[in-house]
Amino acid sequence: MAQMRALVLLCDPEMEPAMLDFVEDYTEVLVLFRLTVPHVLKAAIEDILGPDARFTDLDLTSGLEGAASQCATQMVLEDVGAVIDFNDPFHVAADEPDCQALLRLINVCNILHATNPTSAGALMEVLATAARGDPKLMPSFFKTLESPAVAKYKAEQAAVVAALKARAASVDRQERICPCDTSADNSTSWCRAS
Repeated sequence: MAQMRALVLLCDPEMEPAMLDFVEDYTEVLVLFRLTVPHVLKAAIEDILGPDARFTDLDLTSGLEGAASQCATQMVLEDVGAVIDFNDPFHVAADEPDCQALLRLINVCNILHATNPTSAGALMEVLATAARGDPKLMPSFFKTLESPAVAKYKAEQAAVVAALKARAASVDRQERICPCDTSADNSTSWCRAS
């Protein structure tokens, strides 16, 4: 199988025990992937997965220190195939804007994503099947994808840029026309030619 992009495991501090339980439950699948994990959990995850564990060079910091931003950077570098992010539903974190930005990027890039142990478990079953010979089930591990909404967004942005360019050209043309009055009072001194 070709070099796959990484599987990112993120979690709020309150969800660390749930993440470690998840890793124990899906050891056989997780060892098939290069993992990006929080540095505070790496040793424990390595102990659970054993010698077959493979990690990316990026050890995520804790959430408040920029883990979401680090994950987003790894996505922009096209090295993320899926993100499993266990969030505490009863806690609003100080890094909430970073988390929302990451979620938006996950959606824009159309990357596999699970936000709780149940959806992550279902995703593991799909990834296990895909790793056994059906990689079309996990396209984001092999190629860059985008949300279906991206094409419409790009078209709208192109229209805005075109309108702004047309407006700028019109203003530029108007400024070149010099209605200068050459009379003695020079009442049109605003003109550049004056």
